[in-house]
Amino acid sequence: GRGMDTAQAYGNEAGVGEGVRTCGVSRDEMFITSKIAAEAKSYDTAAKAIDDILSKTGLSYLDLVIIHAPQPWKQWRNKNNRYFAENKEVWKALEDAYQAGKLKAIGVSNFLQDDLESLMADCTIKPMVNQILAHISNTPLELMAFCRQNGILVEAYSPIAHGKVLKNK
Repeated sequence: GRGMDTAQAYGNEAGVGEGVRTCGVSRDEMFITSKIAAEAKSYDTAAKAIDDILSKTGLSYLDLVIIHAPQPWKQWRNKNNRYFAENKEVWKALEDAYQAGKLKAIGVSNFLQDDLESLMADCTIKPMVNQILAHISNTPLELMAFCRQNGILVEAYSPIAHGKVLKNK
């Protein structure tokens, strides 16, 4: 398959959208993922983010949209504010966009087990994907097992360890 990964944080939605529309490959042969900015932590900001991504790409739907991180990047892994309530609001916006046909799949990224448990306690549709840092020297096996037990597909990002694996004989 042909997969393309975009994100609000990458600022590459317009270019990817143009490529998808002009490359000559049928849209249904491509899988386009995007990520809602980690800083968008309300229903309204998430719903607007989804519409903004669709507008910037010029696509009628996205194959997968995920929450980029459970916390804003400036508060990454801050134990004092886990944003459980805010992520439930963002998730509701994803569920609504999914049910409206704007998104074919919805998920999360960088979510730990307790982040997932919090979300799943109140969701209508459980996360379909958890995109996590996973490579030969970073394999979060317990989190991967939890995802598998709950029917959440694990997608690795940086599977070649930000290029370091290529230098390891």
